[in-house]
This record gives sequence, structure tokens and C-alpha cells, in this order.
Amino acid sequence: MYQEVSGKNFLPRLVVKNDLLVDTYVKQINTVNIEIGDTKFSLTFNEMNRIATIANNN
Repeated sequence: MYQEVSGKNFLPRLVVKNDLLVDTYVKQINTVNIEIGDTKFSLTFNEMNRIATIANNN
């Protein structure tokens, strides 16, 4: 899946929830890559970790 959002301002924090297929496949691991300006984040989700928060330090 790919999603792009345009905009100049980044919210104070971004909460990402990803639980695709983790209920069906116990060993499922999902990776979400996020690029904000020049900064890149990679978030990993699984059965135990379904929500992550990115804080804007600017």
C-alpha cells in the first residue's frame, strides 16, 4: 500500500496504527516507511506492537 500526503506543516505528533494481517498470521511483520522533509522513519509493527508515535521536535 502507498499513501502520499502533501503539506508544508507537520503536526506536533503523528500516531500510526498498523494491524494488517497480524490477527491472521501470528508471525506477520509490517514495515511502514515515512518521509517528512529530509527525515526518514521506518516503523515495524507486529502482533504485540500495533501503534507507534512520531514526535515533531521542530
